[in-house]
Amino acid sequence: INFKATVGDVTGFVEFALITTDASLRHAYASWDMGGGSSLLFGHTWSIMAFGFTDMRLNGDLANIGFGTLYFGRVPQLRYTYAGEAFTVQVALEANRVPDESDLEDFEFGDLDPGDYLEETTIPGIYASVSFQPLEMLSLTPSGFFQMVEATAIPGGTKDLDFDAFGLALDGRLDFDIARISFEGWWGQNLGGVANAIDVRPGYATGVFGQPGPKVDAAGNITDVEDANSYGGFVQLTFRFEPAILNLGAGYQQADIEVSPSVATLEDDVATSAYFINVLYNLTDNFYVQPEVAYFDYGDDADKNAFGTGNNDLGSDLFVGVHFQADF
Repeated sequence: INFKATVGDVTGFVEFALITTDASLRHAYASWDMGGGSSLLFGHTWSIMAFGFTDMRLNGDLANIGFGTLYFGRVPQLRYTYAGEAFTVQVALEANRVPDESDLEDFEFGDLDPGDYLEETTIPGIYASVSFQPLEMLSLTPSGFFQMVEATAIPGGTKDLDFDAFGLALDGRLDFDIARISFEGWWGQNLGGVANAIDVRPGYATGVFGQPGPKVDAAGNITDVEDANSYGGFVQLTFRFEPAILNLGAGYQQADIEVSPSVATLEDDVATSAYFINVLYNLTDNFYVQPEVAYFDYGDDADKNAFGTGNNDLGSDLFVGVHFQADF
């Protein structure tokens, strides 16, 4: 349920989710139209980073998130937007994506004990995007972000650690008479624990997808962080045959495994992929059904011997289902 109100040049918006026993706040922001195409937004809403999705419905409306779609979710932010005739520019300071607690349990540096750290010191994440149409049939939106994390060791504990996380993405679409090609490609460093739901592999998988690893000295002490690169993307082909829409999509992502010194029983990288096909059929103006088949490949575990000598296959899933939706 949501509420929207406008007074003069200021608009406020609030949205709650009521699908569980407890209401949760999804959006809450205010925007000020400054005139001349400029506006300022403050509140909790969608990140401007890699804002593209597929039309996958199965597995909780996953939209290929964790299988090629880079997702940064809704987050507190201060955002400036300039909408010109030929392009739109957005620049934002977004709340830094690290745990609120004074530890690094969400950043699994190998055997690093989160208790060795007193606090993290961070700057807000810096985000930017530009949307434009170089051709009438082509729309593009490049985006990027940077954030810094500094973990302070307890007195007498492990050395202070710091690392940077950053990423670049390109979202776009090509429009034809009855078809559309949508796509996203991205690359980044230390995205694990920063991007939302980037790791949707089974819970028993070793480590976290795209997360930095430890650099360990001869005495077994962690002296630094090894940065981990990752990349991915998706492509979707859409055909419109009224009253039906056919969607075919695929996504892939890969992350390096970084530890120093290297460990012979660890893979060099891990990867996931997913593929789907669905048909949206409008039964009425406000009700449709959407049967879908989707396949998810979780790839290999980072540990080459996770399930026995030479066995580290995380498996796959094949889902068949129907999505129903009524719009009021």
